[in-house]
Amino acid sequence: MSLDILKQLSRNLFKQSRFWLLAATLIFGLSILLGYYLWHYVCPNLTVMTNEGKCLTQANIQGQPILLLLTSLFFLVSSLTVPCAILLNNRFAENDWLKHDPGRLLRQSSWGGLMAVIIAYLQLIRAMNWAIAFVLLAVFVLIETFILTRE
Repeated sequence: MSLDILKQLSRNLFKQSRFWLLAATLIFGLSILLGYYLWHYVCPNLTVMTNEGKCLTQANIQGQPILLLLTSLFFLVSSLTVPCAILLNNRFAENDWLKHDPGRLLRQSSWGGLMAVIIAYLQLIRAMNWAIAFVLLAVFVLIETFILTRE
């Protein structure tokens, strides 16, 4: 009996957001392929070892491969957060949230992708720590809260 309830819930849950799930799956696949190609064939040289064995990270980050890699990361994380956003919005938002705010899934998944890109770049230049990650998360949650309370 619980399996039937779960099947019915999943049908109703993803029925109205099939387009978003299909688009997220397609973007996920393309970003995985782009990331794989960049990582294995373009080989972004993130660190260059000097004769003393020290890493020169900030000065030697190459422009285009890193930009493409971060773009691929953005689309990868954004497409992965779409199903999570659907589940959370169906649980905590009003019943017809998708009709009132059709761009909500795109906006919320973009916050996740932007946060991942910022954290990855800060890690590349060795400026990342837990306090910065927590402040970034708090800022993104606060911005989304302000946007949702405006509606």
